[in-house]
Amino acid sequence: LTRIQLGRANQTAGQYDVALDHLCTAVYMREALLGELHPGVSEIWVLISAIHRDRSKLELALKASAKALTGYRDAHGDKHPLVIEVLKTIAQIHTELGNLDKAAD
Repeated sequence: LTRIQLGRANQTAGQYDVALDHLCTAVYMREALLGELHPGVSEIWVLISAIHRDRSKLELALKASAKALTGYRDAHGDKHPLVIEVLKTIAQIHTELGNLDKAAD
């Protein structure tokens, strides 16, 4: 199994710390091989963000989503469905944090 598959399996099992260990290793490996802005790197940041959000670590979730957004925008532009999905997630996180002005942006 790959680190990403292991991370997803651990997330499903509620083993968030182990999942984050696997996903963080995977993201650093992909960054080294493909570059920080590769969509494959962004995919992992989305998974990391989801775990932080599940654990109510919203600031960390926001940072991970921002990294995903940067990579997806670089690869696909502003109108791609992945970009729009991450923007929705960022708005939802801002809403949960009470940052309604930022959520509206």
